Amino acid sequence: MRPRLLINLLVAALLLLGCGACGYHREGQQSPAAGRPRLYIELFSNDTHRAFANDVLTVQIIERFARSPLFSIVENPAQADLLLGGGISRYETAPIAYSPLDTISAYKADLTMWATLRRPGAEREMVRRGTLSTSQDYIGNNPDLVLSQSAERLANDLYTQVTDTLFW
Repeated sequence: MRPRLLINLLVAALLLLGCGACGYHREGQQSPAAGRPRLYIELFSNDTHRAFANDVLTVQIIERFARSPLFSIVENPAQADLLLGGGISRYETAPIAYSPLDTISAYKADLTMWATLRRPGAEREMVRRGTLSTSQDYIGNNPDLVLSQSAERLANDLYTQVTDTLFW
């Protein structure tokens, strides 16, 4: 065999292997995500005085589940195998420490949420229902950062509970 022909065959074989390894597939074949439950995450409700707290929580939950190799997030509830929804039932901040000048130096933030995981369709079978809470002490006056951190913590806890329910 000539070296030029051998090199061309080797390049063609590497290209074919590269296309297969990157997730490429022909139309009509199953995607690599086949077999994973398709999850639709609803916008969580907000039953508190804190504006847009539900948006912060919903984004954290979507980001947590999107990082998971166990789920495929879908944008249409009609395409979903599971529906995840819920809301924030409590968000409160309160001073817990004062400086010598009688100004607030530390706060405590409490965040409570409820969530439901159900199957779509007429029967809407409930898979899981529960409530989660977190509490965090913080110094300074940045309640947006504290809300984001608390929402991230609750999103991780919710992910753990959902995966335990479905896969263990």
